[in-house]
Parts: sequence; structure tokens; C-alpha cells
Amino acid sequence: MSIPKKIWSFWDVGEERAPAIVQTCLQSWRNKNSSWQVNILSRGSISECSKIKRLFEESSNLKIQALTDLLRLRLLRENGGIWVDATSMCVLPLDDWIDQAASSGFFAFQRPGRDREIASWFLASERKNAVTVEWIKQLEKVLLRRKFPLQGTLYSKAFHRAAKIALGQTPSIATAMISEPYLRMAGSYPYAAVHYSFSKALKANPAAKQVWDDARKISAVPSHIVQRANGYRGCSNEEIYKRIASERTPVLKLNWRREYQRDMLANLTEEVERERKKIDI
Repeated sequence: MSIPKKIWSFWDVGEERAPAIVQTCLQSWRNKNSSWQVNILSRGSISECSKIKRLFEESSNLKIQALTDLLRLRLLRENGGIWVDATSMCVLPLDDWIDQAASSGFFAFQRPGRDREIASWFLASERKNAVTVEWIKQLEKVLLRRKFPLQGTLYSKAFHRAAKIALGQTPSIATAMISEPYLRMAGSYPYAAVHYSFSKALKANPAAKQVWDDARKISAVPSHIVQRANGYRGCSNEEIYKRIASERTPVLKLNWRREYQRDMLANLTEEVERERKKIDI
């Protein structure tokens, strides 16, 4: 099986008005994947697609994070390809690894946290894959069938924090946080609703579970190596490149709200590739 050679991403106000770190990340996908079609969407550009425009109009009560969760899954269900968050940086060309990783027709990095089975900032899927079909179905049940009057309030944030402690932070238990009774009591949806919906999709659909069981498992943790250390302040650029190369992750996840060493990021992918070659000798 092969993933359609389409890359999807989104930045609300458009790439040209995005922070420098976002522009650097988005450009990395073009630089490393010249044979792939790169589609960077914005709230302005979606007006050209009636289905996506309708999604944004009908979901105006949702936060932008939840809207983009729906967007990524709908795009992959209908078109297939790769979804990358705008703060994900390409380190290794997709042609070098994605077909093997997504040989079952779907791929996501695994276990970014105790309460979530997968990370949602990088997803690969064939069109109409069993995972994405069931996953968007479960997420829409959570986000599109009710209003959330308390979303973002101090009460709702405290409610979700207390629930995570009480229920235990595991993917199986966390699905209780998107159940009908829970959502009614909370008056809001949990930030990780997209992750919890994934776990629920696997329970609801044996075909989806089989696809995920057959997918190659790569930990999400190494992808946060730069973000975890906030750019490794105090380390030389060479030390940073060596650490990233040793982790062998094909994608890095950054945070646009943080400051990174700009000269370190400017040559990161080339220098990491050079360090990897040294390791492989």
C-alpha cells in the first residue's frame, strides 16, 4: 500500500502571516519532499471548498484546535495523504520511510502521553482508510452534536483536570471523558478529545483496530527532543544536531509560542542528516 503524495497543513491567518518558526517548519516539507504536493490551507483559502467552509460555519462554537482536528481527519478520509501540524518540521524525506511505516494504510506516532495512544500532529492515511473513517465518525459525535457553553472556563478546566486524576491517565480509561454523561456534566470537551476519539474508534471498529495493530510503531517522544529542552540553551549547535541525529526521528514537533535558537533551526535538517551519516559509518 502507498500513501497519496499529498501533504496537508493549516494556519488560520495564512502562511505568509505566520510566525517565523511556522514558516520555517512549513518550508521544510517543501524542501525535503519535492515530488509531493504541499497544500497549506488557511481560513481564507477554505472558502474555495464548500464542504470545508461549511464545517467552519457550522462549528463556530469550537476552538480553532478542535476545528483543525476535524479538518485533518476529513481531509485524510476524503483525499488521503499526510497531515502535518504547522509546527512540525520535516527531518527525513517522506519517500525514505513513510511507505514502510504506513504499510497498513495508516500511520501515527505512538504514545506522546500516558492518556493518549497516538499523536495527532503527524498523520498518514490512505483515502477512506478504516481508521480515519471510524475516527472522524467518533470525533464528530463528540464535537458536532451539542453546544459547549462552558468551554474554556475555569470550571471546565478544573473539571477535566480532576477527571484525569480520578480516572487514571490511560488511553482506555480516558475514553470515558468523551462519553455523553461526562460531556453533559463538564459542559465542555477535553482538549485531547481527538486522541480519546481514536481510542474509542479502535474499540468500536475491529477493522480499524487491525489496521492500527499492523502499523509500524514509532514513539512520539523523540520528536519532542528540541521542544522538551526548549532549544537546548547553553549547548552548541553541533551538540544539538548530534542529539537529534541519535534519536533518529524523521519529524520534529516544535511550539510556535517558544523561542528557539534561530541559527540552529536554519540549518537543522542538513546538519542532522550529516550527523546521521557519521553514525551509520
